[in-house]
Amino acid sequence: MKKETNENKKEKGAYWLVSRDFSIDLSLSRNPLGCSKLIRNKVNLKNVDVAEYPDIRKIVEVISCHFSIPKENLAIGAGIDDFINLFPQVFLKKGDCVLMPEITFPRFEIATMTFKGKPVFIPMRNMRINFEAFERILKKRKPKMIFIANPNNPTGLIESKEKILNLAKKTKAIMIVDEAGIDFVGEKYSLVREATKIKNLVVLRGFSKAHGLAGLRIGFCVASPDIIEKFYPTKATFPVSTIAIKAAILAISDKKHIKKTKRLFKEETQFFSNSLQRMGFEVLPPESNLVFAKIPNVFSSAEELINALHKKNIHCVDGKYFGLLKFIRINPATHKINKKFIEAISQIIKEKENNKSL
Repeated sequence: MKKETNENKKEKGAYWLVSRDFSIDLSLSRNPLGCSKLIRNKVNLKNVDVAEYPDIRKIVEVISCHFSIPKENLAIGAGIDDFINLFPQVFLKKGDCVLMPEITFPRFEIATMTFKGKPVFIPMRNMRINFEAFERILKKRKPKMIFIANPNNPTGLIESKEKILNLAKKTKAIMIVDEAGIDFVGEKYSLVREATKIKNLVVLRGFSKAHGLAGLRIGFCVASPDIIEKFYPTKATFPVSTIAIKAAILAISDKKHIKKTKRLFKEETQFFSNSLQRMGFEVLPPESNLVFAKIPNVFSSAEELINALHKKNIHCVDGKYFGLLKFIRINPATHKINKKFIEAISQIIKEKENNKSL
């Protein structure tokens, strides 16, 4: 599946700011199962002392033990977005070059430009990150920072650890790897432990997606102590709440919830892939929690399809936010909801075909 040459203009704004009033909304990456039952049963104002300031040390200790990494390599923040904004703020000077894939999470570009950096987009190869192209640019420029999402957003495709590590070793730039969706593919793809050994490698992890804690805004960064010491003074003294800390600790302990979540997404991304292909969509092979598909020719653009879905009170992400005018991104929910979404698209296509024949 190749990107069309005329699909390179990214829409200004942000897809996550679209109205959230749809009865079916498959636009944001979240867990349709919600959070762990342990959290629902144990985290409330009766057993959390909200009058006391949060104790970050507790979650640092748990993450350190869970991943077998030193505490000095850890920083806690208000979700991954907190760190995506923080790194350009602390480490960039006006005009500094920042490399990122041409198709990826828009926050990388926004954060870079907010703090006067210059984003340089690296062309993709069949919708995958083109590491050879990254290396060629490294020889021409001296980037200060590199952003990569693994799995990538919006494609949902996972890249090998070896390719990312090889790129990190060939540059002095701070290489930031956003692993927001890594729980859906497994720890064997994560670079958390490698980030404690490679001085310019940074890994960002969160609790929003697989753990179902998007509303609590908590995440962590793994990096060298030198990097952490440089940005930590700029962070809030208490960046996350006591409730978020307690919920994250319980989330890490509930392996059954993650296993159940992974199984659901594996089944539902495949359901979407099969269903959409039968209707003429070209679908990237689902490798994580996202479904990324090119619309059939019956639609002039993804916007046309999404406008039709809006009339049925249904929403997903328009690829225009990633520079792809004929693509949609879907984050599956429960099978019942996903089935309604597919039925709505099928009905829209039939209506268009009927109107054509008149």
